[in-house]
Amino acid sequence: MKSPINGLVDLMYIVVFGVKPYGVEKEQGIQPATRDEILHYYEVEYLACHHADPNVVLAGHSAATEGRTVAFENPLGIYIRSFARQLFLFQNMPVSDRWVRWSRGKPSIYQRLEFGPDDEEEIFLDDISILIGENKEPLTGGYQLLRHMEIGPLVLLSEPSAVTEQEWVRLTPYSGSIHCVKSEDCLSFRKLIHQYETAPKPNNS
Repeated sequence: MKSPINGLVDLMYIVVFGVKPYGVEKEQGIQPATRDEILHYYEVEYLACHHADPNVVLAGHSAATEGRTVAFENPLGIYIRSFARQLFLFQNMPVSDRWVRWSRGKPSIYQRLEFGPDDEEEIFLDDISILIGENKEPLTGGYQLLRHMEIGPLVLLSEPSAVTEQEWVRLTPYSGSIHCVKSEDCLSFRKLIHQYETAPKPNNS
C-alpha cells in the first residue's frame, strides 16, 4: 500500500482501496471512518494529492459500509463516462455534434475523444467558448476539456446487507486533516494551473 503511484493507475487503485467497511470507535459505537482517517492510517496521504478526486475512495467505502460487494465490471479499463458538451459554445450556441468525435470503444465506454472543427473549416479552437457559470472564456487547451469530463472504470455493486461486528476494519481515530496544498507535487501542479489561468487570453472580438 505504500508504493508511490500516480496517473490513471490511481483511479483503479483508489476505487478498490476504499471497498472495506473501515470504522472508528466513537461514544455512540463504531462509525464509518473519514477519507483522511483511512488514508492517514495506511500512510498513503499522497493519494489525496496525486488523484484527480481523492473522494473516490469514499464511494467504495460508502458501499462497503452498506454491506455491498464492489467489483470491476468487464471490460476492465478507464473510460470517458460523460462529457459536458453543452457547456462548449460556438457563436453562442452549443457546438455541433460532429465536433465531438468518439472512438476506441462504444457509447458510455469510449476511451478517445477528438474535439473541434474539421481541418477544412476556417474555425479555430479559440473561437469556441466555455460557459463558466454566467461567464464565458475561450477554449485554449486540453486542460479545459478534462475539467468537464467524468473518467473512471466500470464497477458493479451487490445488494446491501448488514455489516457484522467482525467485518468492520477498525482504524485509529484521526482528528487532523490532510493538507494537499502542502504536497510538493500539488505545489508544482498548482503553479502550472496558475500560469495557465493567468496567461493572456486570445481576443475573440
